[in-house]
Amino acid sequence: MGKIKQMISIVIFLWIPLVSYSQEQTFDLPSLMNLALEKNADVMVQYMGTRISQKQRWQAITAWLPQITGEGGYIESSGSNGIPDFVGANGLKERIAYLNASQTIFNSDNWLNLKESKINNKQQTLFYNLTRQQVLFEVIQAYFNILKSQGEIKTYQQNLEAFKLIYQQSQLLYKSGEVPEIDVKKSLVEFMLQKNSVIRANKTYQENINRLKTIVNLPMEEKITITEFPYSKIHLDSVEQYQLVATSNNLELKMLQIDLTRFRIQKTSALLQHLPVANVGFLYGWDTNDLLRGNTRGWQAYLSLSLPLWQWGGLAANHQIAELQYRQTQTKIDKLKRQIYQQVQVAYNECLIQKQQMEAMEQSRDAAQEAMKMAQIGYREGTLTNLDLINTQKLLTETQINYSNALYDFYIAKAQLFLTIGKMKEDFEWVEN
Repeated sequence: MGKIKQMISIVIFLWIPLVSYSQEQTFDLPSLMNLALEKNADVMVQYMGTRISQKQRWQAITAWLPQITGEGGYIESSGSNGIPDFVGANGLKERIAYLNASQTIFNSDNWLNLKESKINNKQQTLFYNLTRQQVLFEVIQAYFNILKSQGEIKTYQQNLEAFKLIYQQSQLLYKSGEVPEIDVKKSLVEFMLQKNSVIRANKTYQENINRLKTIVNLPMEEKITITEFPYSKIHLDSVEQYQLVATSNNLELKMLQIDLTRFRIQKTSALLQHLPVANVGFLYGWDTNDLLRGNTRGWQAYLSLSLPLWQWGGLAANHQIAELQYRQTQTKIDKLKRQIYQQVQVAYNECLIQKQQMEAMEQSRDAAQEAMKMAQIGYREGTLTNLDLINTQKLLTETQINYSNALYDFYIAKAQLFLTIGKMKEDFEWVEN
């Protein structure tokens, strides 16, 4: 009996994860945005890049700290070179064991590495933030595309029932001799076309769902449900205000400005390379032909200078290259500023278009619903043809879909606008401001 209970427990234990895995998960937009920031592959790669740049920054700092090394060895030579003890390989059988403490006083390469490590760290942080913003926009875009598909499916299904009723009504009217047979066939064709529209809408919906799963790194086989967007607020500031924010927050512009600082530092470094490299050090230990005893131990202090005398113009070329790269980057900045102004204007205009479209579709939707009621009455009374009724129903379908799509397209355009100005975050500031 105990073994049976144990086997049942094992089966239940193995079955529970399968049951929980098969359950459908429900997501709203904030949870999707947070999930993407946590699991998206591009975000994770850039995050690890920031960690790497931090380690490289510390690596550059350590080059300026005192370095301690230990060395030991045994050298056997063919003959004595006559050099006093503790200077070099000075015996037939030389024993070496010492500690070496050294400190760099000045090295232009180390100076450049230190400065560039700080710049690289800042730039990598900007790359990370830019990737986060781009991923957030992709989530928002996929989310509203899913809502658009859901709305289209719902509308097409409702209208499928309406076209079915039109088809059935035309059959009855044909049997009573009130309409020709061609009306029945037209109704059947439109009914089948509407079924095809439902199939296409479901296909688009699944493609959008899969796109979202890819962004947030969810398994393709996992079932998910997307909740409706809770906001209906439509707000836009002036385009000049968005353009002003973009000039100080656009991340691509900030990265180019960091490059400008990089090349300015490289110009300075090219000049500093004409200065000597200076190091000091202290040795303590043994370098002797005798046994390693206390009376054979000694010390040595040194100062070394290395000065470049002739480099065939190589050092001067470094400065010239940095100067050209500086000018090149400045030109890129000027060009990007103009592009940002244009991109903000384009994104802003798209917001205006969708806002106007939504307002127009809201009015036309009410009118189309009223027209549909009148067309149904007219068709039954014989004052309107079957084609009039079908066209009116199609017009209602179009206005219903266009209204919901215009609302969602407005939010996508607004998110694109905030991505352009560099203010996309995982909150709803892009909706409210």
